[in-house]
Amino acid sequence: MAEEQKKEEGIRNGTPELTEERKRHLIKNFFVVNKAERLPYTHTLLIITYISFALAIIFIFYFNTTFFTIIIGGLCIAYGLLHIKRWNDPYKVQQKIYNELPNSQQMDAWLLEDINTMVKPVVIKELSLNLDHIKPDSFILVPYPIFWKGDGIDPAQLKRRMSSEGHYKYSAYKVQVLALTDNYFSFFSCVYDWLENTVKNFASDEFFFDDISSIRNDSEKTNFKILGSEADEKANFVSVKTFKVRNMSGEVITVITNVTDLQHTPKINTNLNQMIQILRVILRNRRYGEVVFSETAKTETKDETPKTETKNDAH
Repeated sequence: MAEEQKKEEGIRNGTPELTEERKRHLIKNFFVVNKAERLPYTHTLLIITYISFALAIIFIFYFNTTFFTIIIGGLCIAYGLLHIKRWNDPYKVQQKIYNELPNSQQMDAWLLEDINTMVKPVVIKELSLNLDHIKPDSFILVPYPIFWKGDGIDPAQLKRRMSSEGHYKYSAYKVQVLALTDNYFSFFSCVYDWLENTVKNFASDEFFFDDISSIRNDSEKTNFKILGSEADEKANFVSVKTFKVRNMSGEVITVITNVTDLQHTPKINTNLNQMIQILRVILRNRRYGEVVFSETAKTETKDETPKTETKNDAH
């Protein structure tokens, strides 16, 4: 009922119904449409307008007022107004498109909605997960923007725009997914092209809990440079905050949790503290049978026989 009411209000206000096709159109416009500016009124247009109005005055006021002179004068005025309209129409069209652009809050909401809609089913299929057996805080999506060469996207297709809130919106994202099951830690990553609404470049990995040797938060420099700064040899490489899980054979799963240099919207920042706490407790409990006093941890872990031969501990 509420949706029908909103639809009727939109029709009365002249606002088109928000279909999926129109939503995609608005998202693309957000990155490419700028504030409307009138084209300069050229000397040719100015001369034509002056001549048209001058002829109209001459025919109407300096000749004997007849039906013929009034018609000719009216046509001259119409011709001058037509050129003014042609000059102003592109501005009006551009201004209308600009005024229809979604605001920053709407773009954030659509981004999170689209990532969940497009990426989540792919993860479930690729990792063969049953979400009925995974608690909500043990299944987390961690996106970050892409604005450098690589990751399978043509740099020419990458867009960003500064919002009124002082941070950038980006057109492409790397989406990382973390899942804790009963016996292993699953990782999945993909590239989400927001403009095309497509998911590609899948990668996945899994570590059994018994094989994990350490987990840690870290900060590091990547080998990526923000687009536009590649020619500047003094430009710094992108700094990122990471969460790393290492197994006993030395393999590492690296999750990028924040790319501060990109000044992206804080709405996509993901708090991994709860998952990290759960993972630490699971590892300690499986290896040493530690008694957990945290009520949250109690509900997330099971008592199992400790393995005394394991020498590595989760940090």
